[in-house]
Amino acid sequence: MPAFVLDVFGAAKMPVMYGAILTAWSAGGIVGPQLVAYLSDHYATQLALYAFLCDVAVLSLGLALANTLRDGKEKGGL
Repeated sequence: MPAFVLDVFGAAKMPVMYGAILTAWSAGGIVGPQLVAYLSDHYATQLALYAFLCDVAVLSLGLALANTLRDGKEKGGL
């Protein structure tokens, strides 16, 4: 992952972005299971749908942030 962050964001932003990625990964490991447990307790019949929609929202936010923060050095892209 460090090589990917270096390629996408450049050497100047690499320490900050890699720290942010590790922080988000850790937060996801704590918040994700708690969110699914809450959904399971309160919306058991629609758990799969709500969990999927939460995943789509978080992934869309991550994609938007990644496209906003990139250096633009790479060719192609989204």
